[in-house]
Amino acid sequence: MKIYTLKFAQPHGAGETINFEAFDLPEALMLAHREAATRDAELWDGETRLCAIRRSKDAPLRRSPIVAAPDIDTDVAA
Repeated sequence: MKIYTLKFAQPHGAGETINFEAFDLPEALMLAHREAATRDAELWDGETRLCAIRRSKDAPLRRSPIVAAPDIDTDVAA
């Protein structure tokens, strides 16, 4: 697993930093967006900035509903 860094923005300079492990970049992006759900942050891989996460103060936090798949009858009539 690889170590990524999530740096949170602060109004007056350096803010909180979290180091975490992820198997790959897609997993790191998912974890970063979850951790930075309500504030701005940057995702880093060592000295390379991978992305910036910007949260609008006016936009409501959106959560996707979990929808269960319908039961599927696998019996086949003979």
